[in-house]
Amino acid sequence: MTATEATAWHSLPKTLGLVGLIDPPRQEAIEAVKECHAGGIRVTMITGDHKITAAAIAKMLDIGDGKTAVTSAEVAEMDMATLQETVPKRQRPGECSVKVLGPIFQTASE
Repeated sequence: MTATEATAWHSLPKTLGLVGLIDPPRQEAIEAVKECHAGGIRVTMITGDHKITAAAIAKMLDIGDGKTAVTSAEVAEMDMATLQETVPKRQRPGECSVKVLGPIFQTASE
């Protein structure tokens, strides 16, 4: 390596370390979901997390298949038939305060 190459290499940004954090669901949440399942209640999660994060958390909580997640942008692009296919009637709660998800729940109480 020449002096010029060495100087160029030293001026490049370098990674000094990498840190990963996890904020797992609280034990109380895991137990609450288990109690709901035991009582015949199907649990659906609505969150502002990234799609991959949401699916991972759902898996930890044993909600749904632990793989499927839909973003608000994807919901906004769906027509009513696609929304109803994506979220089957048995999984739609009767009310929802999140405007972008409103069309999904429109027929929930039918």
